[in-house]
Amino acid sequence: MNKLSRMRRSRDSWKGKATTRAEQLREFRKTKVRHQGRIEYLKERIATLEHTLLVKKKTKFPAE
Repeated sequence: MNKLSRMRRSRDSWKGKATTRAEQLREFRKTKVRHQGRIEYLKERIATLEHTLLVKKKTKFPAE
């Protein structure tokens, strides 16, 4: 096997691994952003529901 052939084979192997790794990282970042957005939405929803519950408790059982 001559040097050029070995170099091409080595490069193809490295290139395939790098492409796969890049795709995995890209998908991971997209998923992470999507999950962070969902977490923020749920935190806001929890705060809203807790506030609503607090208001309802105050109106149902006013402080004497």
